[in-house]
Amino acid sequence: MTEKGDIITYYSTTFTNFNDFVVGQKVRVYYDAGNPQTATLEGKDGWILSTVFGIFGLVMCLIFYPAFIKQLIGLRKNRDL
Repeated sequence: MTEKGDIITYYSTTFTNFNDFVVGQKVRVYYDAGNPQTATLEGKDGWILSTVFGIFGLVMCLIFYPAFIKQLIGLRKNRDL
């Protein structure tokens, strides 16, 4: 239910093998007051996207930082010659 009293049905798009909630249980839902259809359910919905992007960013750093540092060292050596 929104602050205005409108009832909005929300279906989570996060699918797991287990449920954190049971039917009838009150849960916290975060939503944009201007567009209540775009909501995030407290729990897995709130952190799954940030976790995926965080892992992706970490992997990219582990792949590209060594190459970047190697290139910087090579540029510095060429400048010192």
